[in-house]
Amino acid sequence: LSGADLSGADLSGADLSGADLSGADLSGADLSGADLSGADLRGADLSGADLSGADLSGADLSGAYLRGADLSWADLSGAKGIVRFSSSCDGYEFFGVLHDTVVFIKAGCRWLTAAKAKEHWINTRGGTALGEERLNIVNFLESMLLKSAV
Repeated sequence: LSGADLSGADLSGADLSGADLSGADLSGADLSGADLSGADLRGADLSGADLSGADLSGADLSGAYLRGADLSWADLSGAKGIVRFSSSCDGYEFFGVLHDTVVFIKAGCRWLTAAKAKEHWINTRGGTALGEERLNIVNFLESMLLKSAV
């Protein structure tokens, strides 16, 4: 399925374990509860995809485009190309993804570049403990992803 156009497809609950979906267009696809363990999703377009509850353990998401994707309750253990930081003190779950050479941060419903995320939290939470925590999380995710790209 490498390079396949599966945009908007209903693949909820599908067994795609070990599948080669590199470069595939899965934008807007319903992959909720799907088994994508060990799948090759390098460079795939997963923007707006529903990956809630999906098994992505051991999957390779390097270079995947995940803007707007729902990753709630997804199993990302051992996945490559994505870093999950559990919750901040106020319950936001953070993810970091490296797409091309840009680090994207997902926090709650927001998908921002690391630079825009820092700018956002400085402007909205600057000088607070919450703002400092969020900046530290973004810096951590950014350093982990950039280090792994080398």
